Amino acid sequence: MQPLENDGVREQGVSGKVDGMREARADAVVDPPMPLFSAAQDPAAVTPPALASSALFAVTLMASASAFAAPPASAKPSFDCAKAASAVEKAICGNDGLARADAAVGRAYERLRKSLDAQAASGLREDQRWFIGIRDATYDNATTANRTQSLKALLDDRARTLSQIRAQPAAGWVGSWRNLAGGIDVVDDGAGRLKVEANAAHPLDGRWLCDASGSGRSAGAALTVQVEGGERSSLKLTREGAALRVQALDASGKALLGPDYCGHNGSLEGVYFAVPPGSD
Repeated sequence: MQPLENDGVREQGVSGKVDGMREARADAVVDPPMPLFSAAQDPAAVTPPALASSALFAVTLMASASAFAAPPASAKPSFDCAKAASAVEKAICGNDGLARADAAVGRAYERLRKSLDAQAASGLREDQRWFIGIRDATYDNATTANRTQSLKALLDDRARTLSQIRAQPAAGWVGSWRNLAGGIDVVDDGAGRLKVEANAAHPLDGRWLCDASGSGRSAGAALTVQVEGGERSSLKLTREGAALRVQALDASGKALLGPDYCGHNGSLEGVYFAVPPGSD
């Protein structure tokens, strides 16, 4: 699957990327100023009017400053809001809930990237660039009333998905593998063959769907799966460190575009990551 181009991935920063999920609010309660003197005081001891007026002004000024003091710093996303350029980045910076959700994505991404081998980490960056493009399109395509809710749901789901990925899966192909668009499940039938079920959908709006199944035997560093159906196509699975690379091939072993098991412009190609069985 070809990721959307967006080299603006700040590794979603992803440097704090998400580290700040803090919020504190405190409304200042200002008591009315106490009288500077009482009517029962000795007139000789009464503060001169000019001095009393200055003192009253000072008390009022301090009370006003307390009442209108700036609130504590807002939650911080995974990127520098001073450099926010796109509409979605500005929206994230302007909403504490979105900022915290973006920060969670950044933390999960950075933690995973650091724990993966070089090949798998490269695949993760590829998948994250795709996600950033989907994130921006989700915000742009949503109605004004639903933008915050749609973006928050997408960010929460991404953080959850990244946290599920296994950095050190077992060798071979057996297991559950996922990326932004879908997943591939590989099981051993006990007779020397590996059965594969693969499903995917365009992550923005499901404009295309893919559904393929088949079986095959491993040969060296690759597993070639003959896809069931009339096209005589195959899926070539290879390990790239902790990740799984999938390629679609035609009957002659050449790259296949527009396979019949996918809708228009759909594809199962791309990098997938190991997740626990049963993960969404």
